[in-house]
This record gives sequence, structure tokens and C-alpha cells, in this order.
Amino acid sequence: MSADKRMRVLLWNVAWASSARKVRAIQKQIAQHHPAVICLTEATTKVFEKLDHVITSASDYGYDNKRERRRKVVLSSQFGWSQIDEFGNAALPPGRFVAGVTQGIRFIGVCIPWAMAHVTTGRRDQRPWMEHYSYLRGLREVLQQYARHPEPICLLGDFNQRFPPRNRRAFHLLQEAMNGIITLRTKGLQGTDHLSMVDHIAASPALLIDDLMVIPRVQNQRQISDHDGLLATVAQSS
Repeated sequence: MSADKRMRVLLWNVAWASSARKVRAIQKQIAQHHPAVICLTEATTKVFEKLDHVITSASDYGYDNKRERRRKVVLSSQFGWSQIDEFGNAALPPGRFVAGVTQGIRFIGVCIPWAMAHVTTGRRDQRPWMEHYSYLRGLREVLQQYARHPEPICLLGDFNQRFPPRNRRAFHLLQEAMNGIITLRTKGLQGTDHLSMVDHIAASPALLIDDLMVIPRVQNQRQISDHDGLLATVAQSS
């Protein structure tokens, strides 16, 4: 595998960081690691507005976003994007999906709803885990659609699941969505709290995912996010 075919990828839920201190800390980490592709979840425009070739999920994700300064999912690539898709399909809960092709790989950024999405906040029309289940059913259809295309798939983002699973039904639906198309490459990876991470990467068999490294949520004894970030190298196998 030649070095020029390897891409450094950064994945991070930045927890709506908007303070100047947190924004600077996140941007410093991004600059330090020089990722070719970035996937941020729960990001404000202050964090991502200066990144290269940004595509985002739709602004409406069911919660207050009147100034449209928040995006559930952001993708950035040094090389630009083609085949951009911020919709997925109608089965997906809105505003939590964006996809595009860069360097021959289809990156799909997701922010799968947490267990209490729209239960006591937001629309308040769901029961626990229902939004999560709906998303995974919709994601299955999206992955099946893109599996018919020639580009290998790299799915990454906030899965809102830990492994071993705490909710067997959620894990089963995730397995069904990925079945025969992509495999989870970060299962069992622990964050700085010694718990399984909820931010993950899954990929087609044709992709090599290695050099995994955790970006600590606490930098210089100050918390940047409530999630650790993740670095990985992504490459197409020869």
C-alpha cells in the first residue's frame, strides 16, 4: 500500500462547543493531526466554518436551531466531494446524515439518536429508543442502496451504542443494517474513561482501518467535550 493512498481521518463529537476556549482547543487538535477527512458531530459553525470542503447534514433535526448554527453531522475533506447526499432516505429521522465521495471512498457521517431523543425534549413525541430504532432501520436501506455502487463505504460518527451492548435490540438492528456490507472496526475500543466509546467507524471489506488513536476529551486539565475523539488511517486494500 503506497503512502499516498492512506488518509488520516478524525472523528469527534464536539458537544456543541461554542466558547472561544473550546473552539480553539478543537481547532488546535485538528491542525495538529492534519486529517485528510474529518467527521464532526454536534458541531457549531464556529468549529467547522474554516474547514476545507465542508458538507453537512440538514439543519432541521427536530430541535431548536433557528439561527441554523448547529449541525448534527459535518464532513470535511482536503480533496473535495462528489455524489453529495444530505438526505439518505425518508425513513431516517432528519438532520442526522450526510454522505459524499472523496478519493474513491464513500464516507457516510451519522449521528444516531440517543435513547431519549424526542422523549422529554424536542418534539416530545417518542418513547425511549424509538428514534434510535427508526434510524437504524432507515440506515439499513441506505447502506443496501450504496452497496450497489462501486465505491467502498466508510461509515463513521456517533453511534450512541457501547460494546458489549446495553440494549440488545439496538445492537441487533445495527448488525442488521451493516450485515454483509460493512463491519464495525472500533468495537471494544475504550476511551479515556475506560468505557467503550460510542463514536465508531465501520467499513467495507475493501478498506483497511488502522492506527486507531483516541483524542482525550480533557486537554490541559480542562474538558473540551463530553466525548473523546478518534483518529484512524483509512486506505483501500490493494
